[in-house]
Amino acid sequence: MSRQRKLFYYLLGLGILLVVWFLGSQVMGLVFSHEPAKAKAFPDPIMAFRALYNSWDELGRNLLASGLRVLLGLLLAVLVAAPLGLVLGHEEFLDRIFSPVIYITFPIPKIVFLPLLFVLFGLTELSIVLIIALIVAFQTLLAARDAARNVSPDYVLSVRSAGANKWQVYRHVVIPASLPEVLASVRVSIGIAIAALYLAETTGVNSGLGYFLQSVRRQFRYEDLFAGIMVMGLLGLILYGLLDLLERLLCRWKHL
Repeated sequence: MSRQRKLFYYLLGLGILLVVWFLGSQVMGLVFSHEPAKAKAFPDPIMAFRALYNSWDELGRNLLASGLRVLLGLLLAVLVAAPLGLVLGHEEFLDRIFSPVIYITFPIPKIVFLPLLFVLFGLTELSIVLIIALIVAFQTLLAARDAARNVSPDYVLSVRSAGANKWQVYRHVVIPASLPEVLASVRVSIGIAIAALYLAETTGVNSGLGYFLQSVRRQFRYEDLFAGIMVMGLLGLILYGLLDLLERLLCRWKHL
């Protein structure tokens, strides 16, 4: 698909979203016409964009703080979990040992460890980055392990027959074959990471989009609340764009 066509569909989707938003705000205004406080809780897009313009300096600072936290958390998770998952998927003996541990710990909602991280490291950037990394790491590890498991043994055998050592097998077979699935798992994890970021930023820190949303909600500044929600969506869009760019650089054969 050409870039022009992709841009057209992006703009079309955005236009549909704005129309639905506007109609929804009008319906809410009619339904709660006898309760002005509730009617104001769902401002239309024009009011939200006006608030976005007026509060951009504050929102921009919080966007930068949140973006850096999510990016560091994602990087830490991938750098630790992806290699470990590849090894477990390729080395059957290690997989047998550690898979039960993974299956026991994976269903636990990782956000429950946030209070513990705050006790250990305080209300710091490190605590927020670690909780994001912890949440994303498990998904990345499982995706990398399953991808490495599914690498055809014929590919490994052909490389070994050419005299490749274990590292060269990983470098030329396991990693390239698994990389698309690992990046796909990171793409899915971005939304989860932003949700974890919001929870972490509403528990005592004084910066970030979660902090901003919590603050304006308490002050009943609903236009600013929706402006912050839009900026949080922008954060997700930026991260998805960076990931798409990374995939094009690392998986060039998929885009030939």
